[in-house]
Amino acid sequence: MTIAERYNAAASKLLPHMAADLAVDPAITDANHIDEMCLSPQRIPRRHGYRHSRHDRPAELRDPNMSAVTTIRIYHDTLPAHFDRSRPDAVAEAIQTALREDGVAAQASDVFSHLKIELPTNQLVEASRVLAELHLI
Repeated sequence: MTIAERYNAAASKLLPHMAADLAVDPAITDANHIDEMCLSPQRIPRRHGYRHSRHDRPAELRDPNMSAVTTIRIYHDTLPAHFDRSRPDAVAEAIQTALREDGVAAQASDVFSHLKIELPTNQLVEASRVLAELHLI
């Protein structure tokens, strides 16, 4: 059994609903070729919900020149004492405001168990500095 045949068999077993979309040519003998083909974003169809359009993101995170978005999670129980843990939506808004005041195009929101902060990866250093000043990291 070739590496491609083993890959196709594993894909069929693990993701039967996507097996046809993920199938590769059985003649492939190099795993790097499988990675290049199967892990490219264009290869995964949107109907399965795995690709995210830039249009699904908030306007400030849709910069066409931006290559990646970083998500930072801060769990409610790890918030420092100076934040009101009973109002996580207000904490998210305060964090977002602090980041934006320092030029970071961030979107912060309260999710069930944590705060989610999305920002352009190229602004991660500045965001880390702001979050450290707020004693969040």
